Amino acid sequence: MKYRTARAILYRDERYLLAVHSRFRFARQRRWGLPGGGIEWRETPLETVARELHEELEVRITDFIEVGDFQYKKAMHKVYAAHMVDDPGEVDDTELLDLRWFSEDDLRGLRDRNALHAGYELTAVRLLKAKLTANQTVANNARY
Repeated sequence: MKYRTARAILYRDERYLLAVHSRFRFARQRRWGLPGGGIEWRETPLETVARELHEELEVRITDFIEVGDFQYKKAMHKVYAAHMVDDPGEVDDTELLDLRWFSEDDLRGLRDRNALHAGYELTAVRLLKAKLTANQTVANNARY
């Protein structure tokens, strides 16, 4: 399948890192979305998300969970997730205008105000939480 972008849910302590990308610099309403970006020629979605996170946030992440595929503007977008312990490094302000941690309730509020970039962010977070819960259940059952 061909994807237009690869994005990442960066999470810790039931909070999720969202960004306002520079394309919203002159928009009346800035929209919050997942960090990541466009897939370059001969690049896999996984390579893209790792590269974009390094470029935008100065973080190097190699251990991703595949969350799923989402449609936005007639194109497919791959979403991954990674647990993040530390805050990002220097943020590239030519690519990102703002960066903040949000709870799931905060994301619901952004969705209700139509302030999410692609609209699938909350759904992706919920899917991630379900996957993490399922993985924890399997791990707990394997102990006994």
